[in-house]
Parts: sequence; structure tokens; C-alpha cells
Amino acid sequence: MAGSSLDPNRVTFLALLEACDSPEFLEDGKQIHARVSALQLLESDVPVANAVMGMYRKCERADLAMAVFSEMRERDLISWNNAIAANAESGDYTFTLALLKSMQLEGMAPDKVTFVSALNACIGSRSLSNGRLIHALVLERGMEGDVVLGTALVTMYGRCGCLESAREIFHRMPERNVVSWNAMVASCTLNAHFAEAIELFKRMVAVAMVEPTRVSFITVLNAVTTREALAEGRRIHEMIQERQLLSQIEVANALVTMYGRCGGVGDAERVFSAMERRDLVSWNAMISAYAQSGLACEVVNLFHRMRAERSMAARDVISWNTMITGYVQAGDPFSALSIFKRMLLEGIRGNQVTFMSLLSVCDSRALLRQGETIHRCVIDQTPELSSDPIVAAAIVNMYGKCGELDTARHLFEDTSHRNLASWNSMISAYALHGRAEQAFDLSERMRREGVLPDRVTFITLLNACVAGGAVRQGKMIHARIIDSGLEKDTVVANALVNFYSKCGNLDTATSLFGALDYRDVVSWNGIIAGFAHNGHAREALKSMWLMQQDGVRPDAITFLTILSASSHAGFLRQGGDDFVSMAVDHELERGVEHYGCMIDLLGRAGRIGEAEYFVSAMRDEDKEVSWMTLLSACEVHGDEERAKRVAGSIVEMNPQHSSAYVALSNLYATCGDGSFRFKRPRLKKSLLAKSSSG
Repeated sequence: MAGSSLDPNRVTFLALLEACDSPEFLEDGKQIHARVSALQLLESDVPVANAVMGMYRKCERADLAMAVFSEMRERDLISWNNAIAANAESGDYTFTLALLKSMQLEGMAPDKVTFVSALNACIGSRSLSNGRLIHALVLERGMEGDVVLGTALVTMYGRCGCLESAREIFHRMPERNVVSWNAMVASCTLNAHFAEAIELFKRMVAVAMVEPTRVSFITVLNAVTTREALAEGRRIHEMIQERQLLSQIEVANALVTMYGRCGGVGDAERVFSAMERRDLVSWNAMISAYAQSGLACEVVNLFHRMRAERSMAARDVISWNTMITGYVQAGDPFSALSIFKRMLLEGIRGNQVTFMSLLSVCDSRALLRQGETIHRCVIDQTPELSSDPIVAAAIVNMYGKCGELDTARHLFEDTSHRNLASWNSMISAYALHGRAEQAFDLSERMRREGVLPDRVTFITLLNACVAGGAVRQGKMIHARIIDSGLEKDTVVANALVNFYSKCGNLDTATSLFGALDYRDVVSWNGIIAGFAHNGHAREALKSMWLMQQDGVRPDAITFLTILSASSHAGFLRQGGDDFVSMAVDHELERGVEHYGCMIDLLGRAGRIGEAEYFVSAMRDEDKEVSWMTLLSACEVHGDEERAKRVAGSIVEMNPQHSSAYVALSNLYATCGDGSFRFKRPRLKKSLLAKSSSG
């Protein structure tokens, strides 16, 4: 190599530095760095200095990489890219973005590697505004068509909660690979657009003819979240089997998790049992599946089996957290709290995940005492978590939901480092309990203190406006939403449609709805409810038809709104058809509210006998409210005999039902013939006594 610009020492150093590519080789890398410094190559040889920086970056020592960067007399694009990537990967997102600005000020033009690292910093800091600035730079340089940069932009917008922009980028991409599709599916899932995520995946395979990878399947399985979507989950399972990917533990774990989440515990068991190899995630996924299905014995048995087979210590907090979280997701707070007590008895300290799960389940005054106990555990067992902004926000949220607003506000004010979640928790507490003015005042203070609102803030404030009829404040919030660039965010737009509909401004509601590029079931339910609540039943029915033409399946809320609209408009046949279609065509379970609408509809139409038949077909525990609806219809239509029979059924179910006694008093006053007969004399005596005292 004599005469070459690459002498042997330099080549050797470059090769050795390239080999030091993980933290375990850090000490070796430091020794090579020392040799390079001794030969004064850092000052004179930019590629060697870049290699030293790259080595420290791969060894996860951004501080040492930056020390080399600061010593360099000359820097090229690779030097800047190493510095930006090292800080983005280490989590120093603010400094990463500052480096991007410095780079441009020094006249160095960023390339796609620079932009990808900078976009990762925006994702880490959830900085949508900086992400938009970087997007503008990408557009200036005509680089948006690059598949890697386009994918990075889709990911950034999706992770920052701006799904609309993610969609726009994705649809404009001249070329899409499997990574691009995965990024778009993940963006939909992260923003709770689960049906859209599944449809995108299906389109990727069937239309774009892109072969899904392991990551593709794991990503789409995260979008299968409900019992109604279980059939889709099973079809994806079949595709995985066809591609022989079940042997990959991450894919099998995702299947067990999906089945548990969707109530397919038998399917979860079969996948789990067939696994040749299981890791901690596998066991925890199966434990969570049992917990979410309320199978307490199976949870405990599998937990003990896991500890025996894996020789696990009792102090494995992750597995305890899995059981607690499973019960929380299943809506079983008392089992979650019971597991927590057992965890404490085994001497295990909770961590952030433990307390976040438990605090989230204490969401009513009935669970206040339990919430206070968990709060004390945080203080006594893990005092370091008391000052954790995330846990502090969860504690404020718990007291707010339990109606202890003064306590929540006191803790909020005592929080030294308030994050956005803290502000949102306190604003939400005021909104939840009808304190709209205090919610607005706090949001103004939040703005003055330089904390930028997010979609949760805006949705909470709009809901407060609806509850309080605060039209002026709602319009002001709408203006702030426009300023923040969130007006086209589907979730925020849905809240705006709901606000304007409930306030009677259907023109604005329909205009906002029409401007949406993507409409989910919540969007359609919002506009349907707007028409229904404002007395436009035919428009509500037409919107439901258009919804289905748009490929969006109605859910139980859609049918409840439509049945209510038909009831108030007197559309007896339409209501009956929709009630049948709900179960037969859409395979949706009817709730007590759906039966209530049909009973009200039949009662208004004078079809009292059919209404009584509907009530008799309901479960006993659901009948009380429906009997009262029927009783009102009997009184309106003068059906005295049936009214007496219905009233008797009500008080036999609940002798303390005051409304039934009032109705009976009215009946006695109008009939006056003493013809009402009870099956049990003691009940008659009780009724007469109550009726007289009322």
C-alpha cells in the first residue's frame, strides 16, 4: 500500500473502530481512540474522527461522541449526522434539533440521514411543530418522494397524533415498500383507528401485492382490539400459519395477546400450548388473557406454573403487573386490588406501571377509599414515585374522578414538575363534575405558563362546553384548535361535530363533518346524533345509510341513536326493522337501552301489548326501567288494568321504588274502585303505607 493515501495504520484503525459496534466493546473502542489521538489523526483526518464518533454512538455514549465532535477542526456531513443521530438515540431531543439548526447556520446542507434522525427526535419529544418545520425543509429540497424519508414522515406524524398528515404523506408517496405500509398501519393503530389499520393491511396484501413481514403481522394484530374483530384476528392467524411464522416467538406472543384482548381465551390457550419456546412475554400474555376473561383460578395457577417452570423469583414485579393490568382491562377493580394486596404480602414493591394501573381503576366515589390506600402506598413504599410527573398526574386524575376536587387541586398545585398530563387531569376533573368555568380558567393559566394543549385538552374542554352550554367558549376553543393545526385530526374533529350538534348549530357540524378526509364510526355517530337530537330523524336515517355506503359498519351506539330518533318521530316500522337488523345483519348484542327505545316506540304508538312482550323477554335484572317506561305508556293511553299489573311487577322487583308508589297513588285516585289485586297481602300493606306517607 506504499504510495497510497490510505496507509496501513489508518486502514487498521478504521476497521477496528467499525468492529466496536455495541456497548460491550466500549473499552476496546476507548483504547483505539487513545492510539488515534496519540498519532494526532483526530485533528488531521476527518474520516478517522468520524469513525471514532460512530464507534461511541454505537456504544451508546453520546457524550463521548460529542467530545470528539467538539475537538474536530473540520467537519463534514458525516460528522454532523453522527452528532445528530447520537443525541437523538440517547434521548436528548432538544439538543438534537439545536444541532440541526447549527449545521444549517454553518452552511452544511442536511441529507436524508440527517432528516431521519431529526424526525426521530421529534417523535421522542412529541414535537409536532418541529416535525412540521423539518417536513418543510424536506419539501424545499424536493426529497419527500424518497421512500425512506416518506416513511419517516408518516411515522413522525402518526406518533405525534396527526393521522391526517400521515395519510396525506403516505398517499403521495410514489413508491411504497413493506416498511412504509407497516408505518401507516402502526400510525392508524396508535391513533385508535383500528378498522382502518386492518383495512390497510388487507389492501397491502391483496391490492398492492406486498408480502407482509413478521413486523407487519405484529403491527396489525395490535389493531385487533374487540370481540367484534375476533374473526379478523383469526384470518390473520391463518395467514401467519400459511407463511410458517408461528415459530417466531414475537409473532406467537402477539397472537396470544390479541386473542386475550378480544375474549378468545380458548384460541389464546391453543397458541400458547403449541409454542415450542416461551419467554416472559409469552407467560404474561397468557396470564393477562385469563385475567381479562375473569378467570381468577386460571390466573393464579398459571402464575405459579410460570414461576416453577422458569425458576422465577416471587419478586418478579412484571408478572404481578400483568395480572393487575389484566383485571383492570377486564373492568374488575376488586380482583386487581386483591392481587395487589397479595403482591404486598410477598414483599414486592410496586413500580410506576403497578400504581398507574391501580389508580386508573379507582374512578368513582365508591372506590375512593381504595384510591387513597394506593396513594399512601406510593408515598410509603416508593417515595421517589411521589415526585414522578406521570404518577402525580394519575393521582390527581384519580381524586378528580372520585369527586374530591379540592384534594385533586391541592395535589396539582403541589406538583413541582407539572407535565401536560397533570394539566389535562385537573381540567378533566373540573369538566367531569360540571365545573366548566374552572376548567376554562385553568386552561387559560396553562396557556400563559407556556404549556401547549394537545388533542386531550381540546376534547375535554369541548365536552365541558357541551355539558355547560358554553357556546362562546366552544367557539374560542375551535379557534385555538385551528391555530394548533389539529382541526383535521379525526378525533378532535369528531368532538367539534359533537359540540356544534349538541349546541344546535347543525350547519357548522355538517360542514366540519364534510371536510373530514377520513370518517370513522365515531364521526358518523356524531353527525347521526346531531340530526337525531335536533329532530331531523329522516336525515339521521339517511346518514346511517350513507355511513354503510362509505364502508363503515354501524355499532351499538349507532343503533341506539337511530332507535331513539325513530321513537321520537313515531317511525314504528323503521324502528322495528332496525332493531331486527342490529342482531341479524350486524350481529350486535342488544343492550337494555335498545330494548328501552323499542318499548318507548311501541308505547307511543299505542301498541302496549307488544311493548309488554318486549319487557317480558328481557333479563329480570334489566326490567325495572323498562317497566317504568311501559307504565308511563299505559297511563298515557288509559290502559288501567295493564298499568296496575305493570306497577305491581315494579314494586315486587323493588319495593323501595318511589316512582312506582307515585304512579299507584295516581291510579287509585283515577280508578277509585279498589280493583287492584296483589299476589302478596304484605306487599299491598307496604304499598298503601308508602303511598299514604308520600
